Amino acid sequence: MAQSMAEVLFEEGKVQGIEQGIEQERRESAIRHILVVLKTKFAADIVNVLTPAIENISDVERLEQLLPAAVEAQSLEAFARTLHE
Repeated sequence: MAQSMAEVLFEEGKVQGIEQGIEQERRESAIRHILVVLKTKFAADIVNVLTPAIENISDVERLEQLLPAAVEAQSLEAFARTLHE
């Protein structure tokens, strides 16, 4: 049975919405993980200074690169340099 153009567009929109939701969840998850690592390694009140900069990153791939950088950072200053590269 053939679908109407409206049905096709509705389905495409639904799929696109699902994909955007998945991407948003990946972003939020990466931010959460970065902050947990940093707060575990360094004083939470100092990490809070960098939190807005981390939360403003919309590129999920960039956030996923920052997670291992957070794990490997010897100091919060070192991580901050990586963050601002």
